[in-house]
Amino acid sequence: SGAQWPASCRVLLMCATVIAADRSLTSSSSYSSTSHALSRAAFVPQLSHPLQRLRSNLPRNVCSSMRMKDTVTVIGASTSVGKRLTSELLKEQEFSLNLCFDKYSDAMSHANNPLARCYVGNIAQTRGDLKVLQVSSSGENRMIDFDTILGSSDAIVVSESTSCFPSVDWLLGRSPTDLNVKLLHNVAKGCSPRVKKIVLLSALGARRNLTRLPKLDANILFWILNIFGALDAIREGEQIICRTGQRLSVPTSIIRAKLHCYMSGPFGGMDEELFEELQYQSLELLPGDISDGETSDLSAALTLKQALVDDSFNNKDVSVVNSRGSSPQSLEEWNKKIQSLLLREKQLA
Repeated sequence: SGAQWPASCRVLLMCATVIAADRSLTSSSSYSSTSHALSRAAFVPQLSHPLQRLRSNLPRNVCSSMRMKDTVTVIGASTSVGKRLTSELLKEQEFSLNLCFDKYSDAMSHANNPLARCYVGNIAQTRGDLKVLQVSSSGENRMIDFDTILGSSDAIVVSESTSCFPSVDWLLGRSPTDLNVKLLHNVAKGCSPRVKKIVLLSALGARRNLTRLPKLDANILFWILNIFGALDAIREGEQIICRTGQRLSVPTSIIRAKLHCYMSGPFGGMDEELFEELQYQSLELLPGDISDGETSDLSAALTLKQALVDDSFNNKDVSVVNSRGSSPQSLEEWNKKIQSLLLREKQLA
């Protein structure tokens, strides 16, 4: 039918991207040569914080500065990735959570969970006296300073995202500049010395040298995504977070996922059901911003969670793309992913 035709075209395009990316990941020599070529032609300079090497001995236990019942603030809990991250963190029941939503209905859905304090509001607004609404299942809602939430946080995970092309969300204060510059400035100003770690969901392509005019090279699709400055705003947000980490002597982690023109619809990414049907539910961790492929919401959320609990991700810039197989669940499976990341870092050195 007419309604199905755009989705069918989208599926074919996404499948081709996933398969092409998977083939490039299966060859170490191909990866190495491609990585060196991209590192010369496609990168902006490294972010200013130093990158720490991961441990290479296996087996190992996860080294984590986080402790049971530490307070984790999730900003962007209403996004598709944020919802999955919230679900994973609540399932583990390891941390006390501050959940910041932009939709009241999302906040109410978790308001009676004893591990979660739920807030709703526009954190990207002009700072001033920035307040959000604390939502209670009893209906006794109250306004609270956003800085009070940040001041109670042992770790902060930002999982905000929006469309790369103009949309209704942009008119409602959720443009790339709103969510990646204004919002992160507000987070940076409110961070306290109590914070042990900041984890940021970013995007593939944000750190590449994209020309003002399009070129038929490996970055052409990222150039399209940046027509309205979305990737430029995301890169500026990364720099805000890294400077904040340096100022507070706090480790930061940048986790890159693949974005699309819109969050859903014919110009959005694949849904989880299609990743499952293609059996591309596993993931690959790649250093820096050199890869391409597709990233499911679940893979992005799992990597954000792992970066939160595993200090191996401290001061790391890591891209995540889906690959053939199932999602990593055990410590041993994550160790293998990290070892693969180490190998690729060595090839780029």
